[in-house]
Amino acid sequence: DDAWTHYVVDGWLPSPNIEAVLVEENVTWVGTSSGLVARSGAQAARFAIGVPLAIQRSASGVLWIGTTGGLVALADGGTPLDLSDDQVTYFTTGDGLTVSYVRELSIDSAGRVWCATSAGIAVLDPSGTPHDKTDDRWASFTEGDGLAGDNANAIATEGSSRVWVVHEWDSVCCLDYAGTPFDKSDDAWALFGEGSPVGTCSGYAVLVDAEGIKWFGLCPGLFAFDDGGTL
Repeated sequence: DDAWTHYVVDGWLPSPNIEAVLVEENVTWVGTSSGLVARSGAQAARFAIGVPLAIQRSASGVLWIGTTGGLVALADGGTPLDLSDDQVTYFTTGDGLTVSYVRELSIDSAGRVWCATSAGIAVLDPSGTPHDKTDDRWASFTEGDGLAGDNANAIATEGSSRVWVVHEWDSVCCLDYAGTPFDKSDDAWALFGEGSPVGTCSGYAVLVDAEGIKWFGLCPGLFAFDDGGTL
């Protein structure tokens, strides 16, 4: 009883190369190799913000987009197909990113944005004002801090104190920042690689579900992990 609809490059989809999708109640956001598209019903709007690789909306309503050119904050004013009332702010290495190529992002319960890049991970606290950089706080983490490796492919936050990262070649790791991401003195790290059930591999996706189960998309397959609340 399946029903499929095949969307091709016809008038609203600028490219068949789909990098990211976010489905909301009244609009679908599609990141393509030719830019970001918002579609509602038969109408669509295109945003020239680079190549989107990850899309998430924060609890405050801001759309955060990881792109090949950095991180983007988009406030659509509640009218996603009307670009005239949009506010857009761009973040690059000059602001605090480890590298201006955000492969994946995750928003924690405090509204901080965590970014996975090929040069480690970075976190931005916009202090509730994503379009005002004067009160921003940034922190970055690399292998020297405790990451399993600097080449991070995906990231997922858990509550207000943990972040899970999957790597190219370096499997999985977790940072417990004890609720203070800008104070590294109380950080705790757990590495899951050689000797663990996942072994040494590459990872490309991670999700923390409502029950706290961690799901890892790794090159040997799909893994579900319950840490029992204790790393």
